Amino acid sequence: MIGFLGTGRITEAMVEGLSAYGEAPPIIVSPRNAETAWRLVASFPNVAVARDNQEVLDRAATIVVALRAEDAAGILRALAFRADHLVVTVIGTMARDAVAALV
Repeated sequence: MIGFLGTGRITEAMVEGLSAYGEAPPIIVSPRNAETAWRLVASFPNVAVARDNQEVLDRAATIVVALRAEDAAGILRALAFRADHLVVTVIGTMARDAVAALV
Protein backbone atom coordinates (compact mmCIF):
# COMPACT_ATOMS: atom_id res chain seq x y z
CA MET A 1 0.00 0.00 0.00
CA ILE A 2 1.15 3.54 -0.76
CA GLY A 3 0.44 6.20 1.84
CA PHE A 4 0.39 9.95 1.28
CA LEU A 5 1.09 12.48 4.01
CA GLY A 6 -0.48 15.70 2.83
CA THR A 7 -3.43 15.89 0.51
CA GLY A 8 -2.82 18.87 -1.72
CA ARG A 9 -2.39 19.30 -5.45
CA ILE A 10 0.73 17.16 -5.76
CA THR A 11 -0.87 14.25 -3.91
CA GLU A 12 -4.05 14.61 -5.92
CA ALA A 13 -2.12 14.48 -9.21
CA MET A 14 -0.02 11.51 -8.12
CA VAL A 15 -3.01 9.53 -6.84
CA GLU A 16 -4.94 10.25 -10.03
CA GLY A 17 -1.97 9.10 -12.14
CA LEU A 18 -1.49 5.92 -10.12
CA SER A 19 -5.20 5.13 -10.07
CA ALA A 20 -6.47 6.01 -13.53
CA TYR A 21 -4.83 3.31 -15.65
CA GLY A 22 -4.15 -0.38 -15.34
CA GLU A 23 -4.04 -2.21 -12.04
CA ALA A 24 -4.10 0.55 -9.43
CA PRO A 25 -2.23 -0.03 -6.17
CA PRO A 26 -4.05 0.38 -2.85
CA ILE A 27 -3.57 3.94 -1.60
CA ILE A 28 -4.30 5.62 1.72
CA VAL A 29 -4.26 9.40 2.06
CA SER A 30 -4.12 11.62 5.11
CA PRO A 31 -7.25 13.54 6.05
CA ARG A 32 -5.32 16.83 6.01
CA ASN A 33 -7.41 18.30 3.17
CA ALA A 34 -10.72 16.49 3.66
CA GLU A 35 -12.31 17.83 0.49
CA THR A 36 -9.51 16.53 -1.73
CA ALA A 37 -9.19 13.27 0.20
CA TRP A 38 -12.88 12.39 -0.13
CA ARG A 39 -12.97 13.46 -3.78
CA LEU A 40 -10.19 10.92 -4.45
CA VAL A 41 -12.11 8.22 -2.58
CA ALA A 42 -15.23 9.00 -4.62
CA SER A 43 -13.26 8.82 -7.87
CA PHE A 44 -11.11 5.74 -7.30
CA PRO A 45 -12.03 2.47 -5.54
CA ASN A 46 -8.40 1.81 -4.57
CA VAL A 47 -8.18 4.95 -2.38
CA ALA A 48 -9.03 5.22 1.33
CA VAL A 49 -8.78 8.08 3.81
CA ALA A 50 -6.92 7.51 7.08
CA ARG A 51 -8.22 8.69 10.44
CA ASP A 52 -4.94 10.53 10.97
CA ASN A 53 -1.36 10.69 9.72
CA GLN A 54 -0.19 7.85 11.96
CA GLU A 55 -2.72 5.49 10.39
CA VAL A 56 -1.15 6.26 7.01
CA LEU A 57 2.18 5.02 8.36
CA ASP A 58 0.65 2.04 10.13
CA ARG A 59 -1.05 0.75 6.98
CA ALA A 60 1.37 1.65 4.18
CA ALA A 61 4.81 0.32 3.24
CA THR A 62 5.67 3.24 0.96
CA ILE A 63 5.16 6.74 2.34
CA VAL A 64 5.03 9.80 0.09
CA VAL A 65 5.75 12.97 2.06
CA ALA A 66 3.83 15.72 0.28
CA LEU A 67 3.61 18.29 3.04
CA ARG A 68 4.23 22.02 2.92
CA ALA A 69 7.83 22.64 3.94
CA GLU A 70 6.79 24.95 6.76
CA ASP A 71 4.59 22.21 8.28
CA ALA A 72 6.79 19.18 7.64
CA ALA A 73 9.04 19.19 10.71
CA GLY A 74 6.22 19.46 13.21
CA ILE A 75 4.13 16.79 11.52
CA LEU A 76 6.93 14.31 10.83
CA ARG A 77 8.44 14.51 14.33
CA ALA A 78 5.10 13.47 15.83
CA LEU A 79 4.90 10.26 13.78
CA ALA A 80 6.35 6.79 14.40
CA PHE A 81 8.00 5.60 11.18
CA ARG A 82 9.07 1.97 10.82
CA ALA A 83 12.55 0.93 9.75
CA ASP A 84 11.08 -0.85 6.72
CA HIS A 85 9.20 2.19 5.36
CA LEU A 86 10.25 3.36 1.92
CA VAL A 87 9.95 7.15 2.21
CA VAL A 88 9.65 9.35 -0.87
CA THR A 89 9.64 13.12 -0.46
CA VAL A 90 8.16 15.54 -2.94
CA ILE A 91 8.89 18.62 -0.83
CA GLY A 92 10.82 20.65 -3.38
CA THR A 93 12.16 23.21 -0.94
CA MET A 94 13.44 20.77 1.69
CA ALA A 95 16.61 18.75 1.24
CA ARG A 96 16.29 14.97 1.25
CA ASP A 97 18.71 14.75 4.18
CA ALA A 98 16.54 17.12 6.21
CA VAL A 99 13.47 14.95 5.61
CA ALA A 100 15.46 11.80 6.36
CA ALA A 101 16.52 13.24 9.72
CA LEU A 102 12.87 13.77 10.64
CA VAL A 103 11.69 10.29 9.76
